[in-house]
Amino acid sequence: MYDFSYPLGNAVKSTRYQRGLTQLQVADMADIDVRTVMNIENYKANPKMEVLYPLIRALRIDARTIFNPEQQRA
Repeated sequence: MYDFSYPLGNAVKSTRYQRGLTQLQVADMADIDVRTVMNIENYKANPKMEVLYPLIRALRIDARTIFNPEQQRA
């Protein structure tokens, strides 16, 4: 398990739930495999930038949520 797995998985899962999206819909939006989304949400992924960048852009996740989880968003 990597330190970033939890903030990344939590951010993807909570954003997906808030927007009422399925894992398949998120995968389609980011043009990635649905298994990748599942692994990220289950803290089992170490995604490359080619996956991470389109995923957080598609979900409009603030990157600070992932890379600086200790800072509260305003």
